[in-house]
Amino acid sequence: MLKNQFKIALRNILRNKTYSFINIFGLTLGLASALLIVIYVKHEMSYDRFHKDSERIYRVSETVPLGENVKVIASTTMALAPNLRVDYPDLEQVTFFSRPQSSDLKIGTKNGYEERIHIVDKEFFNVFKYKFIIGSAENALSNINTVVITESLARKYFGDADPVGESIRINQLWGGNDMPFTISAVIEDMPPNSHFHMDMMVGTNSVREITEGRENAWGWDSGYTYVKVPEHYDIEQLNASFEGFIKKNVGENTDWLTYFTKPLTDIHLDSNLNSEIETNGNKQEVLIFALVALGIIFIAAINYINLVTALATKRSKEIGIHKVLGAGKRQMVRQFLTESFVITSAAMLAAGFLAEMATPFFNELAGRELEIGFLKNPVVLIAFISVSLIIGFLSGIYPAFYMSSFGAIKSLKGNAKGKNSLLGLRKGMLILQFGISIFLIVGSTMVFRQWNFMRNKSYGLNTETTLSFALQSNQNAARYDVLKNQLEANPAISNITTSHRQIGRDINSQELFNIEMTDTSFQSIRLSVIYVEPGFLEDVDIKLKSGRYFRENSQAETGTAVIINAAGEQLLDDKDALGKKVTLGRNSGTIIGVAENFHFESIYNEIKPIVFIPTNRPQGIVTLTAKSDQLSEVIGFLSETWQAFDPTRGFRYSIISDDIKSLYGNEERFLQLFTAATGLAIFIASLGIFGLVSFSAFERTKEIGIRKVLGANTLNITMLLTREYLILIVIANLIAWPVAYWFSESWLSNYSYRTPITWWPFILATFAAVVIASLTAMSQTLKAAHKNPVNSLRYE
Repeated sequence: MLKNQFKIALRNILRNKTYSFINIFGLTLGLASALLIVIYVKHEMSYDRFHKDSERIYRVSETVPLGENVKVIASTTMALAPNLRVDYPDLEQVTFFSRPQSSDLKIGTKNGYEERIHIVDKEFFNVFKYKFIIGSAENALSNINTVVITESLARKYFGDADPVGESIRINQLWGGNDMPFTISAVIEDMPPNSHFHMDMMVGTNSVREITEGRENAWGWDSGYTYVKVPEHYDIEQLNASFEGFIKKNVGENTDWLTYFTKPLTDIHLDSNLNSEIETNGNKQEVLIFALVALGIIFIAAINYINLVTALATKRSKEIGIHKVLGAGKRQMVRQFLTESFVITSAAMLAAGFLAEMATPFFNELAGRELEIGFLKNPVVLIAFISVSLIIGFLSGIYPAFYMSSFGAIKSLKGNAKGKNSLLGLRKGMLILQFGISIFLIVGSTMVFRQWNFMRNKSYGLNTETTLSFALQSNQNAARYDVLKNQLEANPAISNITTSHRQIGRDINSQELFNIEMTDTSFQSIRLSVIYVEPGFLEDVDIKLKSGRYFRENSQAETGTAVIINAAGEQLLDDKDALGKKVTLGRNSGTIIGVAENFHFESIYNEIKPIVFIPTNRPQGIVTLTAKSDQLSEVIGFLSETWQAFDPTRGFRYSIISDDIKSLYGNEERFLQLFTAATGLAIFIASLGIFGLVSFSAFERTKEIGIRKVLGANTLNITMLLTREYLILIVIANLIAWPVAYWFSESWLSNYSYRTPITWWPFILATFAAVVIASLTAMSQTLKAAHKNPVNSLRYE
């Protein structure tokens, strides 16, 4: 019986080649794209779950009031971890590690440069249990001046040789001088699905001279604190107790600080705080992709149901004969489900192959290193087969019951109809298809607009022809005047200045300042500090809201005058900063100017309150302006000049506008993935429309012939066969527009600075849907309309 049903299924598939191809091809694209999206979603949701006891590890972060708002910061002070150990002995472990440090290295005779060097404390490898390839966690950082490196870093500098015992000199680690270290251990590379990555770990006991003072600086956020709690631990009780902990250790006046915990496994998708160690994912975007995958599968399944039910009238006589020969409803349902499973199985095999082939391209779009791994991961294979078969069953169950309900006599006469309204079902499914397509077009348009807005928004300072590079050592900073004189000799270079922060990079740390108010009372606010040469603000074209700039070459202003930005001024109770005295520890100065708000870093973040402190000593980052038509020549000149200035270190520069654009890699990847998914969904929907119009034209062959004999032209015939689809698009818009608006508003709310929602993306989506549906339908209606009416009237 099963063999016979299989033969009949194959014959019907081969008899209707065009429609079978549309079904199989549509399902193949749907399954393949959904599989890739699901693998991506699975990867995003797997972050940090590889750690042992990951469900018991939490990051401690902080909130700081900024005027009427609250700033939530991922980083904390170095002082937090040791005090947590003392006050909460029931915690299993507490660890702290610094923000990533970049530095030049000297390893034997080789020079290198690394950007992911971290200072970690003694408990780091007890909380995060990485596999040690050489050495052990117990002894890795027990001795001073030792470092642990990753397997890839070891291979980079030492090849296959054992690196343990080899020496490394690290330059300017956390602002210090060159320091010698010995490699004590090698660990496996940190997995891609980790919210932080390190290449080199230095123990805090090895850098006491540069961490001194930071261990008790409660207003200085210099790294990240994690706790590992016992099983069944009440984490909410810990959060509630932080208020008393802060008052005990920091002081009574602690309204400026609160702490809270975040589960380790939630950080990647549900954090996105200020000063994150790396750019995190977005929970909302992952959910969107999961829904898009469902939408694509749904569109492919709708195609199958619509085409099979449309073809039902062609098979009515076949159904009637089966019933006359004794076939029951159950047997007919099995027959049609068999056909569905044959088509689904063919699509499943093709989809698996297509997804494997498309994985490298998908990885390029997503910025990930994903693999489907059917052979390596049988769970993925079993899940894929199961889902494919379920889709086959769900797609085929309604057509099976619909066609098996035909009466035998009516079927033999060729005018069978099912119990439900076939036309109503088909139209409802087409409306749903169009609705999903319109939603995706609006969504991808809004994503593009936000990405374009972020790339092109004015930063409030010159970025297009501004370059920066690091001096890389204290020795080079001491000889800065020599370098500056050589650069000033080039007429294509101007506005040479230095700062200790680089434009376009995150300003992680903030410090607690006391501002003396007019009534001699003090207000405490937290400001990000940027040390600059006096001419820095003018040189990078930062405008002043009020007051004046620093006077260049004025020793008198160093340590006595500061400039804050407008965001900092807004934190003051009286909103007027000029003339107020600012105190940080034993240092103080008077606010002589207020800078207009500008974006020193990504506009994904709100503009931070900043204080500029002048210094006549050159800082570590050199910034200069090049003539726009001589940018490449200036870069070449800088490289040659640096090579003569410091031949031991490579020259690394960045163009500020490029740095800023690179900050929006996540948005660009989301745009690319969303646009690709939208294109696939529309293409699959178009396949269905193509098949339905083709079948409709075939069914109405005689009608078309009669209309042509009576004088109808090609345009009349085309409008006859396509107008119903245009009506369905109008109805689909009424459903899709509110959903698309809600999505746009919800997604854009994640951004501090966002593009407005306007009407034209919705009109564009409607127009695109009309054009796509019309062109798809016309490709078949024009063919039918051009047929000789004599041949059409002869059609049986």
